[in-house]
Amino acid sequence: MERLQSQFIGSLIGTALGDSLGEGHGRYTDDTAMTIGVAESLIASRGFDADHMARTFARNHAVEPWRGYGFGPPMIFKMMREGTPWQDAAQRLYPGGSFGNGSAMRVAPVGLLYHDDLAKVAEVARQSSRITHTHPLGTDGAALQACAVALAVQSLARSIPTPLSVLCPSACRRAYTIRSSGPWVACLTAGRRWTRPWLSLATRLKRSILCPL
Repeated sequence: MERLQSQFIGSLIGTALGDSLGEGHGRYTDDTAMTIGVAESLIASRGFDADHMARTFARNHAVEPWRGYGFGPPMIFKMMREGTPWQDAAQRLYPGGSFGNGSAMRVAPVGLLYHDDLAKVAEVARQSSRITHTHPLGTDGAALQACAVALAVQSLARSIPTPLSVLCPSACRRAYTIRSSGPWVACLTAGRRWTRPWLSLATRLKRSILCPL
């Protein structure tokens, strides 16, 4: 139990520290703010409740709107305050759904809470994504990230982690798509090519999974 608690704390604090260092001014951004919202909702609801999580996101944004939110979430929260159900807001703002990585950036608490049930991790990650990001690339990104977190929690208890390709085959197929115009991996965040040579996604995920929390 002590080791598990340490891993949970390490994951969440690591998220905040990395975010703060990347932000450059020593304070965390919407990445951490929404991660906190996910954790708060999971705890208060004793599990995943989409309505509660959506309200938590909107409430936290209203308290600290200066955390560096992108264009999308504040507009979704505004639509919610005006009476639009969250189930409709994201689709109205982004017909077909957002390609963004916003739901992946905040999903670590899902991987932590359901770490012993990887199918549940992927399911809840996708459901939590749909509050703001409904495109398959957005929901798959959240599922992959949450599964990586869950596997990292399990890494000390098993010698060979379950490959993400087994847990999220459709997501991995999309992630391995290579553009015909050159050796570039398809970017999960916006459907654009990366501006650096292709690097094996499997290698990068393996490093993340096996890295102690």
